Amino acid sequence: AFLVVALAVEVSVFLITTLLVARPRPTVPQLEPAPATSSFPSGHTAAAIALYVGLAMLLSPHVRSAGLKVLVWVVAISIPVSVAISTTSGRTMPSSSSAG
Repeated sequence: AFLVVALAVEVSVFLITTLLVARPRPTVPQLEPAPATSSFPSGHTAAAIALYVGLAMLLSPHVRSAGLKVLVWVVAISIPVSVAISTTSGRTMPSSSSAG
């Protein structure tokens, strides 16, 4: 239930923010039509943070090994960072990904 609520809050905040901040997407060749939402913030980055940090928050109290707990958090942080970097390749501006 925690992850469902976290992702629902993320989607709600993302949609409200895109309505309030009508930032255009970068002018680069697109592989597919742009979604109806604006470029700010990056919904992919925010969703990755909500999901993977949420999973780490749920898993880490049950992990006894300090090394494994560190690994859980490294993965939980690395994936959203990777998503943020990958979304700046034309679909989203870097400041939008970092705000996501």
